[in-house]
Amino acid sequence: MCIRDRYIADCDDNVSSVNISKEVDGYAVIGVETNAFAECEKLKEVILPDSVKYMGESVFTGCTGLKKVKIPDGITEIPKQTFALCVELEEIEIPQSVTTIGEYAFSYCNDLSWFDIPETITDISDYAFAYSVMGETLELPEGLESLGSLSFYYSQGLKTVTLPSTLNSVGSLAFLGCADLTEYKVADGNTTYPAENGILYTADMTNLVSYPAGKTDEVFNLPETVQYISDGAFFANTYVSEINLTDSLISLGTAAFSNCTSLKYMEIPAGVTELPDSSRLMDEIYKFSPSEIICNEAFYMSGM
Repeated sequence: MCIRDRYIADCDDNVSSVNISKEVDGYAVIGVETNAFAECEKLKEVILPDSVKYMGESVFTGCTGLKKVKIPDGITEIPKQTFALCVELEEIEIPQSVTTIGEYAFSYCNDLSWFDIPETITDISDYAFAYSVMGETLELPEGLESLGSLSFYYSQGLKTVTLPSTLNSVGSLAFLGCADLTEYKVADGNTTYPAENGILYTADMTNLVSYPAGKTDEVFNLPETVQYISDGAFFANTYVSEINLTDSLISLGTAAFSNCTSLKYMEIPAGVTELPDSSRLMDEIYKFSPSEIICNEAFYMSGM
């Protein structure tokens, strides 16, 4: 273990367990540097002392054998890429001081079905759980206010997502690629996002935010109130074959119906004067995974 200027800086690649004292040579250990334990593949357990008040990015990235971690009290954020590629992770002790889960923090984790997002979390950042395997039911905690763009991008296993009453911001494409997702639910008291028949809308019902990719209905009738369909709203739903739009609709989001391979019938109302291309959506996705999806227009790879 290398400690430099009171910060944990590096770790021996052969170490399997680390329990760090609050003081080393009479000085308090106050932080963990970026990449301090990164790619220590034999590391299985880490206990950090409560004297640690700072964690850099990617502290445990690529620790493929890591199973158990204790985050010290006083840390306020799980930083960017902290547990990315920690494929055997099975236990994390997170203190009540943590309020933010950073970008990619839990990406590419093979099994997070055991993980409950702490009730102290108010912000989940972009790509936070991307490409991780989740449990069938995700209940986001009361107190959560913001859900970042692509935060659960291609998170497998999810069937039902419940949004809390406190949530007031859902980022673009938050659940894109969640092929098993069949239903959104929203807690009573949420004044920003209702769910009807498992589909997520804005409170005034003018914007269809997200239609679950695993919803098995073959026919969908758009509510008369809806004027906008968000980017990627129906992305990769392979069940719906007929979508009946209304004359109230005036705007289709980028790649709104991409990869809807069963879609056979949909008549675009006169109020929609332009079909968007997918360049903006693809720029966003390419930030994370440039080879996964190719969309050229609103209906790319639909059955139409």
